[in-house]
Amino acid sequence: MAQELKMSKEQYAAVHILRCAVLKTEPEPEYLKGCDPGKILAFFRDHKLTAFVAPVIQNCENDSIFSEYIKEKFRSEKLNAIRINLLLDAERKKIFSLFEENNIEYLPMKGCILKDLYYEYGTRQMGDIDVLVKNEKASACKEIMEKEGYIPESFGEIYHDEYNKPPFYTFEIHRALLNTKDKARVSYYADIWDRLMPVSEGSLEYRFSASDFYIFHIMHALIHFESHGTGLRSITDEFFLLKNGDLDFDYISHELGSLGAAEFEKKLRSLTIRLFDPQNDEAGLSDEERYLLEFIVASGAYGNASTTVISRLGINSDSGKLTGFEKTKYMLSRIFTIPNLYRRRFPILYKLFITRPIILAIRLFDAVTKSRSRVNAELDALSRM
Repeated sequence: MAQELKMSKEQYAAVHILRCAVLKTEPEPEYLKGCDPGKILAFFRDHKLTAFVAPVIQNCENDSIFSEYIKEKFRSEKLNAIRINLLLDAERKKIFSLFEENNIEYLPMKGCILKDLYYEYGTRQMGDIDVLVKNEKASACKEIMEKEGYIPESFGEIYHDEYNKPPFYTFEIHRALLNTKDKARVSYYADIWDRLMPVSEGSLEYRFSASDFYIFHIMHALIHFESHGTGLRSITDEFFLLKNGDLDFDYISHELGSLGAAEFEKKLRSLTIRLFDPQNDEAGLSDEERYLLEFIVASGAYGNASTTVISRLGINSDSGKLTGFEKTKYMLSRIFTIPNLYRRRFPILYKLFITRPIILAIRLFDAVTKSRSRVNAELDALSRM
């Protein structure tokens, strides 16, 4: 069955503003007419793109829909994003120097690499630092982080360990690159350290090749897309990787084909190129590209309840409603599936089939006591389909 996604006029205007930010042009008034500027601000906050589009908003004419108050909101959020980037960069350098002193190999990942590709410093907003270390070095990392005042929010439970320190510092120290059960994807990255390169002779900091970083970017986006959805920042990241990267697409296509991700990459790349083509506009997208864009727009930076349901059901762009049987089947699969997090937390209980219901009971208790708002949002999204 299917669900046809649609964009509100504010979402459509926001996509146009994002296009202007990428192309460094001014927005057309007809795209903004009748829109609620507060909703546009909220949209960009949700997608972690306020800093990137702030120059477009600030340069709008005085008679535009954006009041000085709204313009100031965008400006202050851009300045705050720059401040946070500066502080995170300083903290990252300090922690990484401690890794070097303690003979810990490390691979900076995701935003701390992508941020340097954007037009202006700080406009690729960041909330944390992601870094990969070898599994056997995780305990040494924990000791370092705790000495530096970090609180381990999780350790050894999932594929990364999370450390927090006031006022806003967060490190995700990964033991594996991807959060996946897919055997081909797990196997592909099992020997990742053999394929990385030190940034300089004698350094313990490693890096991907440009093409391998692009492959990881696609796999990370796809895993989000398959679970909760992925936001518009994945498209701007894609644009800057295509713009700045020396990419070997014969190699990329071959590797992604072995990971079941080649088709997704083609669609994302096609959407990005068409959306940010100066000779094209949003109306020139194909039906498939438009649906992918609508899904991404609906997702927010990290996905939401509606896109979670759509992804898990494999819903496509044909119109239609879910039957009661399909909704029941979905709910049963959600209740009686044991996610990776719980398998890692309770390996002994999971090993024995007879004790797995105990894990399900713990998960249900967690849903009621810790994740009630998320569960309610997912139920609400399912009821509207």
